[in-house]
Amino acid sequence: MQREQKTVKTGFPCEGMAEPESTKGARSTSSLEPSEKDSAESLLDKLMHTGNLNEAYKRVKQNRGAAGVDGMTVDELMPYLKENKDAVSVK
Repeated sequence: MQREQKTVKTGFPCEGMAEPESTKGARSTSSLEPSEKDSAESLLDKLMHTGNLNEAYKRVKQNRGAAGVDGMTVDELMPYLKENKDAVSVK
């Protein structure tokens, strides 16, 4: 059995509120033009490029970055990257 929510039931009146005439400005990723998809993939390629990954690693190592959500520490990162370099970089 659910209990009734303990919030005040008075709120902002909705009468007279304007609704948007269209949602023309909102676009989903599936409706992107091919050139826009290519530029998104190009950006990902740039982010995952070996040079960028090396710079990011150096910065995290220098700052003694905290473990991520996966629990991997900075000291565990280099052996992982060496073992999986082909999977995590774009040449």
